[in-house]
Amino acid sequence: MKSFRDFAPSRRWGFGGGFLLALIASAGVTARAELPLWIRNIEAKSAVEQAFFRAMHLPYGEVLYRRPPAETRPALGELIQQQPGNSELYSLRAMEDEQQLDFAAAENDWKMHAQRAANKTLAQWDLADFYHRRLRPQDEIEALRFIGNSPPAPGEKRIPADQQESWRAFERLLGVIEAQGLRKDPTLATYREWIARYPQQDQLYARFLDYLLSEREFDAANQLIASYQKQFPDDQIFPVKANALVEYRQGSIQQGLAVYEKSFQPLWQPELVKSYFDLLGQTQGLRKFLDRARADLNKHPEDLNATARVFYYYQQQGKLDAAQQAITDLRRHKEAAGSLWTPQELYVCGRLLEDIHADPEAARYYFALYSSQGREDSQPRALARLADMLLTSPESAIRLGSGDLSMYKDVATMDPGPGYLNGILSLILNSTDPQSAYSEEEQRAVSYFHRSRAAELIALLDKNYPLEESRPELHAKLIEFYANNGQNEAVLQGGKEFLASFPKSAKRTRVALLMADADASLGKTQDEFAIYDAILQELAAQADNVPLGEPVANTEKFFTAREAKPYQPNASQEGPDDQGEAGLGAQARSEQTSGAAFQVARHTTTPENGPRSPEYSRVLDLYLARLVELKQVPQALGVLRREIDHNPDDPGLYEQLAVFLQQNNLTGEQEEVYRRAFARFSDPSW
Repeated sequence: MKSFRDFAPSRRWGFGGGFLLALIASAGVTARAELPLWIRNIEAKSAVEQAFFRAMHLPYGEVLYRRPPAETRPALGELIQQQPGNSELYSLRAMEDEQQLDFAAAENDWKMHAQRAANKTLAQWDLADFYHRRLRPQDEIEALRFIGNSPPAPGEKRIPADQQESWRAFERLLGVIEAQGLRKDPTLATYREWIARYPQQDQLYARFLDYLLSEREFDAANQLIASYQKQFPDDQIFPVKANALVEYRQGSIQQGLAVYEKSFQPLWQPELVKSYFDLLGQTQGLRKFLDRARADLNKHPEDLNATARVFYYYQQQGKLDAAQQAITDLRRHKEAAGSLWTPQELYVCGRLLEDIHADPEAARYYFALYSSQGREDSQPRALARLADMLLTSPESAIRLGSGDLSMYKDVATMDPGPGYLNGILSLILNSTDPQSAYSEEEQRAVSYFHRSRAAELIALLDKNYPLEESRPELHAKLIEFYANNGQNEAVLQGGKEFLASFPKSAKRTRVALLMADADASLGKTQDEFAIYDAILQELAAQADNVPLGEPVANTEKFFTAREAKPYQPNASQEGPDDQGEAGLGAQARSEQTSGAAFQVARHTTTPENGPRSPEYSRVLDLYLARLVELKQVPQALGVLRREIDHNPDDPGLYEQLAVFLQQNNLTGEQEEVYRRAFARFSDPSW
């Protein structure tokens, strides 16, 4: 673990496992208590103790007194000759060199310590601290850069990225550069090295972008945005906001607004839509926006892009009827002109109508999409959206599945041929006889009817389109429906098929827990526990067999020690208003004018505290709670011990077992757990 770092000589100690010196006289205790912690913790009756202390005989006994550096340095030199590979001896002599103001000798000893240390990263911290004390920022920067570019230590997989040695070195490095007023080139190089070291930490891109804009490095900012897009191709939000921010800083808010205008897509992310319209409202541009969209529609009534703009205008104002009317107007124009719908137009209209919960109308477009030609994915997309609507909005008035069931009677009498409405019924009910379908379904509950029809659609999707990406999500929702209706056998059968068919789905844990609940309801406790065991093993493997990581208490001890940094990074990056949003220098200025439209702040992908795999922690807690509920405490202990055997490098599991033992008054076994953890991990807090 880390030693206390306040940039003064302070040491952790240990040449073995002996007991600390017990001083004989109370005067000696007092004298030693005034010394630095690293000296007080020297092993008793060792050669190092003799180098630092002299025994003096007093009337009340023998007392140890600290030798002056003039005596300690030669004694340490003799020990170094005897143990040339012991890097700690060099660090001890380096601190004595500093006491005698022999800084050239101190630097040489600190370097020898860094060269010979088993953990070169920690030794480089000592060297960086020396350069800091000597006010040599360039040398301190080089030492910190060495740490920043060092590969992660094996134990660092247990901790979040922003608490690792390399990350903290880059943080401090930027602080040194800023405090010393160095040129911007070192800062640019540091950010680039930092991102190269942690390419998956998206918040670094936002921080670097802020710095580039503060230095008016617009070309470099555009290159950074392009790099971000390559690294995170599925993120549609950051590139738009970042490009808008670049244009805003180069010119005016209108230039930033132009980026939103140019980037507009009919199926934009809700966050982008809200940011865009907030910006329009703040610039008094909403009416102009609507007039321009209507003018485009007057010229081209079938313009989907302009229709979507009108739709969003009313949606953002809460006028959902007017928003739906925009889609209706488009349909009427196309019908009057006899224009053919493209599959993409049908899909977009269906999704927009879903957004305002106009499910019956959305279903019309999805059925038309199912019947359309021109794209291979038209039918699976339509089936997936229809099934999802029936599962997520079972109580809504979707006329093709529930709500006003008299519609089926109307369809049977008004449209007995193979028309539009019968087509929907044939697709959903798998029947060409809507009249009989009505008589069968009017006796059932509305939501149950909807979901049972969704099951048929999903089965059709599985059979004909096994590569459709939405299948795992739909199956998970269907299994939840079975669970909510107490259909335990259906949950077990569906869950078994789900786990076999979707090995990489993010819903696996949720589905497996539903299966465990079903087994519990059926009294099949052994099957229930087998599911818990399988989930834990799978989740632990996904977390590199360190699913819990450092316990929160130990994490605090581990990381508060070194972090008395002399500098803080730029306040614009880590000010009190930027908690959780690493990102915008000059942010206050843009916020006052444009709200969230130009905020590109990202959130760290790894939680700062808590388990590395929250799902693993939740499943383990459920498993233990069930065993305790069934009064099977020995079996619960067996689960924890088995998990430690499977994941021996996870300190959180040792802590979990120790706490469980304490809660069940098994303190003797608890002591053994702590001894085992202390032998396994270097953290002295154990």
